[in-house]
Amino acid sequence: MKLRPHLILTLGRSGSNTLVDILNQNAALLNYGEVLGEWTKPRKAAWLIARGGDDKRLVGNLLRDPLTMRAANMARSLGKMRNDKAGERKNFEAIQSVGIKEFAFNFQRFGLADWIVEQDLSVVGMLRSDTIDRYVSNMRLTQSKVWAVERGAKVDKVDLVVDPATALEDMRKIQQENDDLKAMLDQIPDARKYVMEYGDFFGSEQQMRADIAAATDLIGVENHDFSIRMRKIINEPITQTISNFGDLEKALAGSEFEEGLALKA
Repeated sequence: MKLRPHLILTLGRSGSNTLVDILNQNAALLNYGEVLGEWTKPRKAAWLIARGGDDKRLVGNLLRDPLTMRAANMARSLGKMRNDKAGERKNFEAIQSVGIKEFAFNFQRFGLADWIVEQDLSVVGMLRSDTIDRYVSNMRLTQSKVWAVERGAKVDKVDLVVDPATALEDMRKIQQENDDLKAMLDQIPDARKYVMEYGDFFGSEQQMRADIAAATDLIGVENHDFSIRMRKIINEPITQTISNFGDLEKALAGSEFEEGLALKA
């Protein structure tokens, strides 16, 4: 049976780890996660996976080549067993859709932005349009090195420190990434995409389940029940999260972010 390919198109600190975890609880779905970044296993094995070819063949083989997909599922299963998660292994014969999750800027830097539009694959977009919140989440990752937290796990509070000399420039870079992601999603036909927003997705369990139902419908597999196994890392107001919040206010004074920051204070 021909497997339907899918893509989660997103940016860092946008909730996509939770999205991948939920989708992978569906026996008919297999999402490898990130594959283009230098830190990923597929990128490290790019020459082998692409059979000596280029990045288009790397991604194409992961999404369409039966031998590559079977090998990737076997590697994933071995990893799950090593991490005492054997119950999360997948029966390849039950899988109906294989996909990846990747950041928009990686498709841009590897020359694959147009390739996404040309391919017949379902695209689930995950946006985090609130630039300030994503900026703070990026800082939290940089200063704590915590990528994700399982639900119920204890998280040590981290007092984030803003560098006022670079805050505005850093925030504008994040805004540009958001704009680029939206532009990429706009090029994909509506019939092939479903776009969800971080604030809505994590706003209520009802909305999360509605988004997952819409995403699985787009991908072409039956909806599934799931457990929410991961949690947000930052739950405190921004004024309690950033120890030198006053410096951030001064750095953003008169900028396009001043009003948005004031609403969070």
